[in-house]
Amino acid sequence: MTEIMVRGANWIGDAVMTLPALAAVRAHFPQARLTVLTRPWAAGIYQAQAGVAQVITYEPDGRHRGLAGALAMTRELARFDLALLFQNAFSAALFPALARVPERWGYARDGRGWLLTRAVRPKPLDLAVHQVFYYLNLLEKLGLPAPYRAPALGLNEAAQAEAGALLKPLGPGPYLALAPGAAFGPAKCWPEAAFARAARLILGPRPGGTVILGGAEEAPIAARLAKILPQPNLNLAGRTSLPTAMTVLSRAGLLLTNDSGLMHLGGALGVPLVAVFGPTDPDSTAPLGRSRLIRSRAACAPCQKRVCPLDRQICFDEITPEAAAETALEFLESLEMPARGGEAVFIDPEGVLADGGTGGAPPGVLRPGAAEALAALTRQGRIIFLGGPPDEALRTLLIEGGVKPEALCFQAEQTGGSRRAADTLAMDLDRSIWISGRPETLAPASLPGARSILIPQNPCRRRTGEKIAVPPTLTAPDLKRAVEWILA
Repeated sequence: MTEIMVRGANWIGDAVMTLPALAAVRAHFPQARLTVLTRPWAAGIYQAQAGVAQVITYEPDGRHRGLAGALAMTRELARFDLALLFQNAFSAALFPALARVPERWGYARDGRGWLLTRAVRPKPLDLAVHQVFYYLNLLEKLGLPAPYRAPALGLNEAAQAEAGALLKPLGPGPYLALAPGAAFGPAKCWPEAAFARAARLILGPRPGGTVILGGAEEAPIAARLAKILPQPNLNLAGRTSLPTAMTVLSRAGLLLTNDSGLMHLGGALGVPLVAVFGPTDPDSTAPLGRSRLIRSRAACAPCQKRVCPLDRQICFDEITPEAAAETALEFLESLEMPARGGEAVFIDPEGVLADGGTGGAPPGVLRPGAAEALAALTRQGRIIFLGGPPDEALRTLLIEGGVKPEALCFQAEQTGGSRRAADTLAMDLDRSIWISGRPETLAPASLPGARSILIPQNPCRRRTGEKIAVPPTLTAPDLKRAVEWILA
């Protein structure tokens, strides 16, 4: 039997974002024995995955410390036939090389390309899109089919029993979950007073209990927050295992969170969530589930720093508790409202045509996979709106590619015409999706239940002070990936 070691991510949120790629590995090698190597705190993420035979924990401060520990790690890896590296660190490639694992595949980063038998050099687009596609793109460049599948987290019976006992003091749910910490560093943490004020505003029209989640290192933040929250509240920070915390979170009606591992767990568990982004950028790390993002528009954000270098951190100044509560209440209301029509997908033509307005290809040539992607949407009952005036040549190309003609519409104005076009065909804008390479055309996705996907037109260009009024729900490399996410 082929033995495969996947070097997983080190942090909980990053580990969740590797799960679609891990599922693709499992599907491609159904007869292999799959082992994941990760740090101890992320082990529970991979242990909850179907098809993972074993999880090995890397402990550089414990049993793998020093030369003796490195040799022990090398011996543990010697039995594998293939090492597939999701983690980017030099050491992730060094240990399999020292163990003489015959096949070592991964991105050529951190100066480790010479240690790999198949090294993939990441392109600017790989680094500009959501991290989940970073891992999937690695597999595709290695020749493995890697369609996007929504992350799946298993919940074990023991954790469910423990979670039920812990939550008894809160009474029947659903309840409000708060995640006020972040392992990345203190700069990510929205103030506790803001969490408490937002919680009160949410609980006013939606009474219920509150539970605080986090790791042991976040216990001081959680303890301070618990003192200023209304009753009943339950502080579980540092008091549960990861499987139990996942089960507790799965029973929440709403999660209010920083950009953190718990945010990604909530997204993967299907918990509606509102996430606050100060110094970090949701383009690459937004949650993949039902969410609304509140992004700082401070001049210095996103700085990606663990600790704010300023005398006073300003990136959270305009993110008020009132704004967060209003976003949360509108979002929950939109999820509870019955559908008022079908789901529309609004797409800019540059996402469909190969020239994309750049002159890089002859006019009228479709991007690879564009027709197939749109055909998949129409088979699922979505109506496609293409921006711009009617284009009969483009319509013909798409219909020949399998798009249902009755589900294909053109609109003269992508933004202003959305409401009129949707009303004509009885579309529900609050459940619709906008796809574009231009951030300014994503503004209609500010509707409470709407979603948006940004496909970067120029991933080589660094944004300097550019602010997106409505942060995209997802940043995808192309239309094919965008549609995979919509249909997952």
